[in-house]
Parts: sequence; structure tokens; C-alpha cells
Amino acid sequence: FRRVLFRSWFERAIKETAKGDLQNRIDHDSIGRSFGYLAFCHARTDNLPEALSLCERAIAEHRQGDYHGRVNKASLALELRRAASYLRQLNRPAEAEPYESEANQLDPKP
Repeated sequence: FRRVLFRSWFERAIKETAKGDLQNRIDHDSIGRSFGYLAFCHARTDNLPEALSLCERAIAEHRQGDYHGRVNKASLALELRRAASYLRQLNRPAEAEPYESEANQLDPKP
């Protein structure tokens, strides 16, 4: 029950944040975090294909940065590593390599 509740909360957060603030600015980093949390919820229920898809959306949002276009490298690296992990669990290790490589360039800490 909790996972369903959290999923719906993150889905609403994504929709609301995507509308922007009073100046029509969108915090893509915040949307990326919500997609990341949503991906984690799906992964916990063994829905790895959906988790990977959501994680890729999180990465795309993180790449756009916050209201001012600033990219949080640590957050982006976390999502890249999470996508690589999901790919490895889906037995797609070759596809995981570029994600891990980019994550290590952004944030060398594992």
C-alpha cells in the first residue's frame, strides 16, 4: 500500500513541478529527483523495465539543471549509476558501461 501511495505522490509532484513557478521557470533537477524516486519504487516491486525507463527520464531532467540551468553533478551521477545497476540486473551489461563511465567522470566517488 505504501509503495502505491508513494508512487502517486511522486507522479503528482512531477506534474506540479513541470508547470513551473510564477515566472514559468522549471526546476528540472527537482523533476529528475522525483523520477528517480519513482524509478526506485518500481525497482523495489521488481518492475525493472519500468524502473529503467523512469531512470532514463530522470537523467534527461537532471541534464537540464535547476531553475538557472545549473546541473547537480552528484545527482546526475547517482541516476547514471542507478540506470547502470538496472541494466546489469536486466542482463544488459554492455549498455551499462557508458552510464558508469559518465558517472565516474562527473563524480568519481562510487
